[in-house]
Amino acid sequence: MTRTVLGTAEFLKACKTANIFARESSNTARVQVSPGNEIMPGYATIAATSAETGDNIAQVDASVDGEPIEIAFNVKYMTDVLSVMDTPQVALETRTAREPGVLKPVGYDGFRHVIMPMHFGR
Repeated sequence: MTRTVLGTAEFLKACKTANIFARESSNTARVQVSPGNEIMPGYATIAATSAETGDNIAQVDASVDGEPIEIAFNVKYMTDVLSVMDTPQVALETRTAREPGVLKPVGYDGFRHVIMPMHFGR
């Protein structure tokens, strides 16, 4: 399992921007999680593509525990759930690109949001 802890406000902002570009493609945005090393911190990249408006790529610093992963989600659903989380940080837990992800507010165990992955072609 890969656990990625991100700043809620930064992740929400990146998802809102990606949503503008993802509207043409069923609101699909790719989330690529990369663990850090001794030199660079971990990060998550949120990317969306539109034939009319172009590409959007945002990188958000993150604490990543686990393997790198690239998974596609409906970014509108991500935006909806991040908008109601009022903790400074959120955890995204993933296993594989074909299994659901779980969003949890860090420091509050009373809420979990399961989000299904979307298929993306290579």
